[in-house]
Amino acid sequence: MELKCGRQGIPNNNFRKKNIELWHEANNQLDGISQEIRQNKEFYDKTIMRVCMEVITLYADISKGEQIKSEVLQDALDISADMLKSSGIAPNMSVLWEFHPNIVEKAIDEFNSSRQFWGLLFLCRVMPPILPEQKL
Repeated sequence: MELKCGRQGIPNNNFRKKNIELWHEANNQLDGISQEIRQNKEFYDKTIMRVCMEVITLYADISKGEQIKSEVLQDALDISADMLKSSGIAPNMSVLWEFHPNIVEKAIDEFNSSRQFWGLLFLCRVMPPILPEQKL
């Protein structure tokens, strides 16, 4: 499993370039592992599952006084999946965790007090397995 973490301001119609770069980096790292497995095949006698995941924190600037609704969070999920797909590597599983209002109330960025956290995106790509017979 390769895990990367990013962040995304909401509401927003754009997906951060850095999030796209992290996604590609994670996927490239897992694509490259098949060569390592072939070189060390004596250590790998089972099917190898590869999972790429990027977790993205959704935040809003509370100084702007915008009301963040569920639709804004869903839009962030849709935009992220569309941007990754158009960049060449689409997630095959994406999940939105919308924080309960009690969590949002307390979820203030400790380094930037004008940022309040509203949810998390989990963007995943379960890659085709590398089977033992493919390692030879």
